[in-house]
Amino acid sequence: LYTSSETQPRYIKMDSFRKVHQPECDFEDHVARDKSNMYEILRKGKSNLIDLINRQIFTKNGEEVGYLYRQVYNGREQCGLLFCIQDQDYVNGKVLPHEQTFEDKVLRLSEGADTLGIYNSFPLAFCDSDNFIDNAIEHMKTTKPLYFLKQNGVDHYLYAFDVKTSQQIVDAFKSFDHVYIADGHHRFECYSKLVAKLHNAKDRQLHDDYDHYPVLIYPKNHLKAYSYYRLVKNLDNINVDEVLKESSRYFKVQSINIPYKYQSDAYNKELLKLVKPYKKGRFLVYFKARRSWYKFDVLPYKPNNPIEGLDISYLSTNFLTKVLHIADLKSSDCVDYMPENKLDIASLEKQCNSDESTSIIVVCPRTSLDEVQSVADAKTCMPPKSTFVFPKPLIGLLFKDFESLE
Repeated sequence: LYTSSETQPRYIKMDSFRKVHQPECDFEDHVARDKSNMYEILRKGKSNLIDLINRQIFTKNGEEVGYLYRQVYNGREQCGLLFCIQDQDYVNGKVLPHEQTFEDKVLRLSEGADTLGIYNSFPLAFCDSDNFIDNAIEHMKTTKPLYFLKQNGVDHYLYAFDVKTSQQIVDAFKSFDHVYIADGHHRFECYSKLVAKLHNAKDRQLHDDYDHYPVLIYPKNHLKAYSYYRLVKNLDNINVDEVLKESSRYFKVQSINIPYKYQSDAYNKELLKLVKPYKKGRFLVYFKARRSWYKFDVLPYKPNNPIEGLDISYLSTNFLTKVLHIADLKSSDCVDYMPENKLDIASLEKQCNSDESTSIIVVCPRTSLDEVQSVADAKTCMPPKSTFVFPKPLIGLLFKDFESLE
């Protein structure tokens, strides 16, 4: 594993990993946008990588150890364990997904990693909580970190476990029946396909552990999942009365009267009270044509499987598809997705009012990690954009090579 010797994040500067991860920043816009230049751009990224290594901007750790990646955002702490897993664990179902992947994106990511000769970012997974792992995390937090970086309000700490503790953590992981993908389904799939390709390569100087790639694994009690809000757009002539009437077949619909000045802090807090702590089965729906919010509470029903039991599945099936007649949520241009941490609800309302194409906002309850596990255990997939993890780890702080970079 290579780690950065920089102590502060730098972007598009001479020593920035962005020139490896996004080498198009070295090219004029018209060149970077031309897909026929993809391999030339990727080769430039490889050249930039070798230059950073030769100048010891990145240094290689010769010991086989794991790392603790700790993040603090708005007073909330998130701790993950950065270890390499063998691809067979993914292929054989030790690592369980809950989303479908798209072949074109997998191919693009795989080609990038293949050209660079490194696993340049790490997917995120989570596992059941474990007393030994929790104690190891708490002890490591009392030691001096290898790196401390602050970016966009997030504090990033990286610590290295010693060899003995690393092996004990690996042994603890082996006791789990499964670990579950939290974020990075395409990254897992692209690395697995790349390993299969490298297995048949005859002319490359591969390391013995080329089939091991880094994964950031969080104990479940250290991770928090968030929701995406739905923005319904490009639907002409929505009749709100008809939508509300049809929706009442699936939801208890109530208008919301907020006795505060429009879009004031108090107004936003009152909206948040209605959904936080994210009551299961409750959605907030805003209709721009009425400049009004409504509570949509799911009517009692008996799900037949874990997917049907998800609030987000109920919304997709009964409101977006049956009421609004949006047929294919994966490819439709009628639904956009907004991470809940990007804008507060009042600001999102303001954006909707100024955007000609957006007509409805749906504020969704969060999907719990227990629900993610149930769906993955059932070998099924969630609707698009069911959940996301925040804050994200930094790219370029650490990477793993699978062949000689000299």
